[in-house]
Amino acid sequence: MKQTLFCTILISGMILSSCQKDDKLAIEKPQTTTLLSKLVVDGKTQNEFTYNQDNLLTEEKHQFYYIKHSYADKTLFASSDYYYDFSLDTMKTNAWVTAETSQKSLSKVFEYVDNDKFKIVYNRPGDNTSEYSEFTYAGDKIVKQTMYLDNKISGHIDYVYDQRGNLAKKTKYVLSTGDVQLMTSTVYEYDDKINPYNGFKKVVDPGINTNANNIVKETYTIHYATVPSVEKVQVNLFAYAYNDKGYPVKVNGNTEFKYITK
Repeated sequence: MKQTLFCTILISGMILSSCQKDDKLAIEKPQTTTLLSKLVVDGKTQNEFTYNQDNLLTEEKHQFYYIKHSYADKTLFASSDYYYDFSLDTMKTNAWVTAETSQKSLSKVFEYVDNDKFKIVYNRPGDNTSEYSEFTYAGDKIVKQTMYLDNKISGHIDYVYDQRGNLAKKTKYVLSTGDVQLMTSTVYEYDDKINPYNGFKKVVDPGINTNANNIVKETYTIHYATVPSVEKVQVNLFAYAYNDKGYPVKVNGNTEFKYITK
């Protein structure tokens, strides 16, 4: 009898607990997502960004370029189409570049290689050169980009990350006359706040699109011979103002970040 009573209480408790959990889930508001919508420089809109119903970046708009991104499904990047126009007419009219008013300059098409690699094929209208990059993963991070030109390796980029998943160092090499030559390296330092470009992370580009936090210092070093007027080491500093949610709202005093909530 005691055992039957205990089982009845236990089952009733499980049902009550389940009902309470379902009720709680039913009344909870759906999670919202904060997405970067505009960059405003000195009071003038410089960039606009749009997203699809899955909060994936679909368009990057600017006076001198327009980029359209597409996806194979909710998670897999498919391609990007680039349109550029730096003509004097564009500068004079202040009209923004669109796919309808400009010719396509470049397409990037995603292709799988295997579980640890994929490649991006670059197509330029009127150019028959074969150009693509293979990206190698370690875990969930891209650690190497190998560039090919006419099916021959032309160089590679190594990517190193910090413990928070930010790109800590980027090193570029080129293949010249049969030898691998170190060209440039960039070292990054970060704050502990939210990167506004997190909504861009499905677009394949290690760094600003994938970082968890915001770059506060960038040290760019040129390792090859240059003219004396070019600084071998160039340092850029970034100072931010943040909102109460930890998103930057301004950088270096003149660039504002505008957001939408979906």
